[in-house]
Amino acid sequence: MSVAVTGRPLFWFAAAFFLVMLVVSLVQTPKVLRNAASMLTELDRRESAKNGDGTVPVRFHKACEWRRDDRGQRDVIERGVWVAFDERRVAVYEFDGKDTHAAVRLPDEVVAHEWRERIDEEPAAWLLPHLDRFAGGQDVRTELLADYAARHDGGTPPTIDWAIQL
Repeated sequence: MSVAVTGRPLFWFAAAFFLVMLVVSLVQTPKVLRNAASMLTELDRRESAKNGDGTVPVRFHKACEWRRDDRGQRDVIERGVWVAFDERRVAVYEFDGKDTHAAVRLPDEVVAHEWRERIDEEPAAWLLPHLDRFAGGQDVRTELLADYAARHDGGTPPTIDWAIQL
């Protein structure tokens, strides 16, 4: 048998590949199980937090709120952007003196939507790089909150829990 095994290098390549895959799977399994467990815990938390109408409370942080004084072409008086870091949502609104128009969107919808143009003005333009990275899947909580604090004398943004459907 030793002649048959040693005379076939393909056998040794296959055996080495099998051992590498075995070690990789043994190393990865605990990580996958931890991720699955945390995901199931989060799903259970959301399910238990659901209101009777299918909504869940989501914590939003005020990122920026600004007023416009150009009552010429547009009647918009106030605009705002709120961010829910954990649920990866962005709330945007505009108040024109009579009505408030608001939406809760995914980050990529905000940066690819007409809202991008509305946010790309002073004093809100600083927010766009954060929203672009947020839309790309990055965690921007620390940087965005630090930027907010720098613009508000070290203060933290107000937060609010809104019941929304995810």
